Amino acid sequence: MAHYDTILASFRSLRRLGRDPEYRRASAFSFIYGLYPRRRPSWVTINGVRTHFCDASSFTHQYEEIFANRTYEFATDNPHPLILDLGANVGVSVLFFKSRYPGARVIAYEADPKVFDFLRRNVLAHRLAGVEIHNVAVWTERGEIPFESDGADAGRLGERMGKAGSIVVPTVPIAEILLGHERIDFLKLDIEGAEDDVLPACDGLLGRVDNLFLEYHSTTSRPQKLDELVGMLKRAGFRLSIAPEYALPAPFLKRPHERHFDLQLNISAYRPIPATSQ
Repeated sequence: MAHYDTILASFRSLRRLGRDPEYRRASAFSFIYGLYPRRRPSWVTINGVRTHFCDASSFTHQYEEIFANRTYEFATDNPHPLILDLGANVGVSVLFFKSRYPGARVIAYEADPKVFDFLRRNVLAHRLAGVEIHNVAVWTERGEIPFESDGADAGRLGERMGKAGSIVVPTVPIAEILLGHERIDFLKLDIEGAEDDVLPACDGLLGRVDNLFLEYHSTTSRPQKLDELVGMLKRAGFRLSIAPEYALPAPFLKRPHERHFDLQLNISAYRPIPATSQ
């Protein structure tokens, strides 16, 4: 049965290669950069424009998830949707939003100053109108906070200075961001574990959000808060679709504490369609 499933998966992949140009492009990027050294900057051509990245592994994964799998695509009748991109990295998500929703206003936040340079470079190179970018960390309050930069896609807010790559970055409160807008068509949070603190700070404000994507990270050094975050989204009136991004392959046997995250989930929160009266 396992052999049959492998053959079937290969057949489906080949069929998709023939039908889906974005999947072909994502597969080509993965083939070209599959063995490329981590954290070595390079570039690819997207829509005829040089698009730069700081880490090939992160970029190819993002491109497949965002462009080929269309993880962030949402239905809207708004010709000018407002999209808040918290954790924009080098801007693959921003490129997708503007290609799929040309009239959108996209406000993107990226805490890592080195990664932000790539985001700014790509936004300028693609001449994206209606895009604002901010080199700050989204947090619960305004101020400064330690940040552990990894030169790729796993930079995260730190509890203390002294680790390799540790810097201090400015912060902006999530509540302040949300209160600045009456309606938010799409809110994306991919903030590497900070969602444990940031999402609860949105309590009472999520009614203005139509669609929300959360990449949940279970941090080995802290208690899991998945139930609290899910409960909060449910209380805000969302229905949820949850897909695994990473899980320990044998959690009863191996618990690798050296890995910062032991569970990652893609949580898509959307408004239910009202029931029609019979």
